[in-house]
Amino acid sequence: MISRRNFGKLGIGLAAATRISPFLIFSGSDAQGQAVSGEGGDIRRVGVRSNGAYWGHGGERVDLLSGNLSYSFALLRAQSRNCGAAVHLSYNSQMWKQGLAGPKSYGSDSGAGYGWRVQIASIVPEMTGSTPTGFTFIDGTSAEYHMTQNGSVWRSLHGHYITWDPAQSTLWFVDGSSMTFGSVAGPYEADAGTLYPTLIQDTNGNQVLVSYLAGMGQVGHNSSGRISQIQDARAGFAGNAPFSYLFIYNSDLHPRLISIVNTVGSMENYTFSYAQQRVSSPFTQDNAGGELVTMLVSVTNGTGLQHTFQYNGYGELTQAQKPLGGTLGWNYRTSSFQDGRSIREVSSRSLSDPIRRRTRIHIRLTGIRQTAAGPCMDQWSSQNRPVARRRDGHFSARAARRTSDTSWLWRH
Repeated sequence: MISRRNFGKLGIGLAAATRISPFLIFSGSDAQGQAVSGEGGDIRRVGVRSNGAYWGHGGERVDLLSGNLSYSFALLRAQSRNCGAAVHLSYNSQMWKQGLAGPKSYGSDSGAGYGWRVQIASIVPEMTGSTPTGFTFIDGTSAEYHMTQNGSVWRSLHGHYITWDPAQSTLWFVDGSSMTFGSVAGPYEADAGTLYPTLIQDTNGNQVLVSYLAGMGQVGHNSSGRISQIQDARAGFAGNAPFSYLFIYNSDLHPRLISIVNTVGSMENYTFSYAQQRVSSPFTQDNAGGELVTMLVSVTNGTGLQHTFQYNGYGELTQAQKPLGGTLGWNYRTSSFQDGRSIREVSSRSLSDPIRRRTRIHIRLTGIRQTAAGPCMDQWSSQNRPVARRRDGHFSARAARRTSDTSWLWRH
C-alpha cells in the first residue's frame, strides 16, 4: 500500500518527468483561445487554492510556492436561505512572465482597474480553432483550476471537487448545488469568451440570480463579466426594487465600476475611485514609458471606512492601507529559472501599526525557489532553513525550506 506522502511525491515526480506541472495554470491569453506552449508547466500560480500553502493575514496571502501576492476580500454575499454567493474583489501580483519568446503580460482591466477582478466565479475555455479542448475554473480569489475531461463532462483533480458540464453550461458541486453560466464575454472584451454565472441554485431550489452588462459592441445584457444586478430571496422585501444589489458603472468606452448599492438594508455599499498610471514590463526597458492603464486607488464602504492602494511602475501592488489605518507594504524581485524563464515574486513585506507607531514588522523572503527538475520542483539547502528573529519589533525570514512531506517548517 502506498502512503499519502509517497503518493504525493510520486505525483510530483511524474509531473516533472512529463513536463506537466501539478499546478498547471491557464491564464490570460493562454486560457482564451491559445494552445499551451511547449514551455511545460506554467511557472505562475495565482489566487488562493484549496491545496496551497500561504503566508499572510486576512485577505493577504503570499504563495509560498510561486511567490505571488493575492489580495482579496468579499464585498457582499447574496443569500437565499441555504443558497448563497459571495462577490469578491481580488488582485494578484504575478501579471508578468518572461517566457522563451519574450515578456508576456497577464494584467487586464475587466471593469475594476488594472489587475483587479470583481466576480463570483468564471469558466475560461481553452480553444483550438473553434473547438473547446479544455476548461479552467476561476474562483473568487482568481485561483485557477484546470479541469480534466471525463466522458462528456470535465472534473477538477486539484482538491476542488467540481464537475463542469459544457452541454448545459452548468458547474456542479459535491453538495448538489450548481452554477449555470449564462453570460459570455463578447469578442471585444479583455476576457473574451469567458463564461460567468447567472444562476446559483441549491438542491432545494433556492436561487440567486445574477445579470451582467452588455459587452463592448454588443446589444443586450449578459455579454460581459461586469455584474449589473444580483437578486436573492430578500429582493423586494426591504424596498420596491426588484434587485438586492445594483452595480453602477461610469460611461467610459470601457465601463468601470464606481459604486455598489443594496436594497436589503445591509452595510454592503461601496464606492470605487481610480487613477491613470503608466506600467511597463519589469524584464525590458521601455523608452516610451509604458502603457497607460487605469488603477484602482480606493474602495470606501457604507460606513465611510476606506481601503487605499499604491503601485509601482509595473502595476504591482506595493501598499494597501486598511480601513482602520494599518498599512501593509510589499517589495518584489525577479526570480529566474534555469531554462531562461522568469517571474516576479514577493521579496519582502512590512506592516505599520498606526496605534503603536513604534511597532513595525518587516519580513524578508529570500531563495523561495531553485529549480532543477521542473518549474514546480523545489530544492532547499540546509543553510537556507527559514529563521525568524525578533529584534525590537523587526522580523526577518530567510529562505523557506520545504520538507519531504510537503509541509512548511518555520523555526521561531
